[in-house]
Amino acid sequence: MQLCNAVHSTFTVGRSEHRMARNQQAYLRLELENAYESISANCWPNSYRGPDSFTEQDIVEIAGIRRHLDYREIVDIHKANIVPPVGGASLVSIPGSITPIPEDLRQLIMITNSIQTEPLRNFIYDAFSCRDFASRFVSLPASHRYHHAFEGGLLKHSLECVEIVASCPTLSATARELGTIAALFHDAGKTITMQANKKAPIGYMVDHDSLTLAALNHSLSLLDSSWTDAAIALRHIWTCRSQKSWGFKAKMPLVHIVQMADRISSELDSENQAFELVEPWRSHAKHPNSEQRYWRLLPYRNDGAIGGFQRACHD
Repeated sequence: MQLCNAVHSTFTVGRSEHRMARNQQAYLRLELENAYESISANCWPNSYRGPDSFTEQDIVEIAGIRRHLDYREIVDIHKANIVPPVGGASLVSIPGSITPIPEDLRQLIMITNSIQTEPLRNFIYDAFSCRDFASRFVSLPASHRYHHAFEGGLLKHSLECVEIVASCPTLSATARELGTIAALFHDAGKTITMQANKKAPIGYMVDHDSLTLAALNHSLSLLDSSWTDAAIALRHIWTCRSQKSWGFKAKMPLVHIVQMADRISSELDSENQAFELVEPWRSHAKHPNSEQRYWRLLPYRNDGAIGGFQRACHD
């Protein structure tokens, strides 16, 4: 039995190969991937319009028919175009396999689509139009020791910060969307200072916070031309004085909200790392890679059992 349905989306080319069918008809086989799926696709000369060949990492927009055969799925491409990674394609075309948590990549797309202010939405699109930045942002850890220290941790941490900022009940719609951008990219400098398993050479000499503006320079320049005040506000949020650095004193409450979101996400993940290594009844734990110790409130019990804090005192 064969079922068919239309396909129209943007993908990244993983492999391109000229083949010969059993009837001696030449065709082009493509292995394609985006944030949602990986597909095998055929370009048949009698029904296909588009380039004769592709190279790895090309971004291609396709239209075709998906055929569900008894033992496999294939897409017959009717039309294809090599396109730049701009607009929505900058995110959709990111291969889900380059991040260990593909659901986070899809959440990033949902967050971007929810932004109503066009210059801010375009800011995200432009940032991820740089393929090197995109692959680093969705695959790197947020740190190597202390929090979100796993592949894809930078994206996970950034999304958590976005959620925390968005949950602030008194923010205006404009401030909430600006805060989304600020929280999402607050660690963008780590795409310069971090590598998968160690710091990049520059990471030993320059703090990642000092490189946020450099990592987002092109996107900020575009925002300068479409909404200057928003570009200034983002620069202020990312560079003003925090608890650990010098700079201008914050002139926007959103600065403190974004910085607090960063600390909350980091501390919660560090706490989770500590308690993953101990029995569930323990209320005290030490972080595996630092001297930080944590205490947690265990669930209430009405059977008279001594709680974790009391047990520690008795011991």
